[in-house]
Amino acid sequence: MKFKADLTDTVGRLKLIEIEFTGKIKITDCELRQIITKELPGWRLLSWWV
Repeated sequence: MKFKADLTDTVGRLKLIEIEFTGKIKITDCELRQIITKELPGWRLLSWWV
């Protein structure tokens, strides 16, 4: 599964990232938020799409 996401940080900067998961067919919004919190401290998810 490959998708893109918009992130923002505490000062309002925006970042567009592309993420690819192998072996996973579906991911929930909550799971993605947890991954971003763990892997990219200080950033939070705004939106994501395939």
